[in-house]
Formats: sequence, C-alpha cells, structure tokens
Amino acid sequence: MEIRSNTRAHHTNEFDITDATVYDPREELVVRRGQTFNVSVTFNRQFKPTEDELKLVFEFGRMVGYDILFKSHIYVSRSH
Repeated sequence: MEIRSNTRAHHTNEFDITDATVYDPREELVVRRGQTFNVSVTFNRQFKPTEDELKLVFEFGRMVGYDILFKSHIYVSRSH
C-alpha cells in the first residue's frame, strides 16, 4: 500500500496507526478523501487476467462514535 509515501503525501504520516513501532507491528494506510494514492501489487507468478480474479477491497469508516464500516469492492479482473 506504499504507506510511507502515501501518508506523507496525505499529511497523515504522524498518525500513530500508520507507524508499526507505536502499538503493534501493523501499519495502516490513512489517506484523505479526494486525493490519489499509490498501490503496488507483486505476484509470485505471471498474472493471467482471463484466469485469475483480482479484487481490491477498501474499508472506510471506524470513526470515533460511529459503528458504521463502509466497504468498496473493485474488480480489476474477473475470471469466468
């Protein structure tokens, strides 16, 4: 998710959740609405769009005071 470069570009790099050294080894990507961000995908074999399915799932929400979580599924390719 290119967390370091994306969080710097979105001015969220000082949020504790983006730094694995603060609470636990997880790092989360925090970006701002309306700004682009970069994602790199590396496969362990050749990607075959006619045979492989690639779906990106983005979760939005989990704000203080809200139990709502929004999900967006983006199909890059679908095998049939």
